[in-house]
Amino acid sequence: MIALDDNPFPNYSDFQFGLVDEEFTPDRRDIEAPATGEDGKAQLSVALNDLPDLTRPLAATIRVGVFEPSGRAVSATLSRPIRQRPLAIGLRSPAGADAVPEGAEAVLEVVALDPKGAPIAAKGLRFELLRETWEYRWYSVNGMWRYKSHIRSRPIDAGILDVGSDGPAKLARQLPPGRYRWEVTDAASGAQSSLRFHVGWWVEAEQPDVPTSSRRCSTSRAINQATPPGCL
Repeated sequence: MIALDDNPFPNYSDFQFGLVDEEFTPDRRDIEAPATGEDGKAQLSVALNDLPDLTRPLAATIRVGVFEPSGRAVSATLSRPIRQRPLAIGLRSPAGADAVPEGAEAVLEVVALDPKGAPIAAKGLRFELLRETWEYRWYSVNGMWRYKSHIRSRPIDAGILDVGSDGPAKLARQLPPGRYRWEVTDAASGAQSSLRFHVGWWVEAEQPDVPTSSRRCSTSRAINQATPPGCL
């Protein structure tokens, strides 16, 4: 099975690798295993073709089972990382959280790693700081109101960043309250990573804090539809 690797570099487990909103559905594939020889051994090789072009790291999990003459199965599982680019970009907030107190600087640490997870130098990385505005669009299905979220991103800062092999590079900006996203890109390899954070006091509920729209409420009443959440 091929799936996203939640911890691609254990020594940098608190860094984000790849674009934060990128998704991938695990891909399960069947493998034809050869019969064992007279010594009871067999060698299995796997060619990973048609891999998706993602920024987030992937890992392959291989499960092999062997049946004894009695019919009892013996199985083993092996996981291996998949590296598609010569470097990976890791992003981290030094405080280890996505919240920045109002009035404090928003700090970003950036590392560049080789496929084995060792830090390397990377020059000419492009960084971008974007402010996010979350919008919620309501629609009705069989009289039930549902919503889809949409994020509008507005660039507010950009530049070039050099990362050394001796430690993370740092960026720092003082920002007004709101939601933001850092993005760092290596044009040569196509590696990209992003990290979301917010400035100021914020509460994340189980359901998004969707603003009440009087227009949406009055319209739904006029056409005798189910009343959307938040309408009185």
